[in-house]
Amino acid sequence: MGKLTKQELNVLREMSTYSYGHYFFCQATCKRLVEKGLAEPLRFSVKRPPHAITDAGRAALKEAVG
Repeated sequence: MGKLTKQELNVLREMSTYSYGHYFFCQATCKRLVEKGLAEPLRFSVKRPPHAITDAGRAALKEAVG
């Protein structure tokens, strides 16, 4: 996996602390994170699926932030 962009890091950070249910924002960035295995869609049957951070996403965030 390559280096994460600033936007990808920001979305991972938001996902890791988002406490109001599932994360619906920044769909294009979430799609890239899914392709990298750092996030996962929770429902496939809706136009804007909610996403959740994966364990790999948490590890990547921890590594990037320090």
